[in-house]
Amino acid sequence: MSKIFKSSRVVLDDKAFVLSAKLNEHISPDEIIEMAATEGLKPSEAATQLIETAKHEANRILEEADFEYEQKLANAQSSSDAIVSHAYDQAKGIMEQAKAEGYQDGYNSGIEDSREIAKQIVDEALSIKEEWAQMRQEIMKDTETEMVRIVIDAIEKILD
Repeated sequence: MSKIFKSSRVVLDDKAFVLSAKLNEHISPDEIIEMAATEGLKPSEAATQLIETAKHEANRILEEADFEYEQKLANAQSSSDAIVSHAYDQAKGIMEQAKAEGYQDGYNSGIEDSREIAKQIVDEALSIKEEWAQMRQEIMKDTETEMVRIVIDAIEKILD
């Protein structure tokens, strides 16, 4: 049994086409002679006319197929351009978001580092102030004792 199915219906994508019944007909030589007689032609002229008609039909079908091919190719190109453009826009958005997040992370890290450094400077300043206050107290204590001794020495000299 043959695996060839004969049908006048062709389905491409979602569209169905019905081919002309002439494509599936087989014309016998007797039919060509009869056709030639009714049209007043020689059998060879009738056969040539049938062949020309078949060629025109074949060319028309090829032109339709080429036109559909060009349309589908243009649609595919348009779709691919749209997809690439959309992907580019998404990538650009992701890059801008990552840049903003990186900037914010860097900014926050810089603020935190600055606060840590400022805290160290303030702690060091307080430590220096405390040392200076202790040294001042010691100097005042030493100076007070020495001033008392100088005053006592001066009074003794005045009284002597």
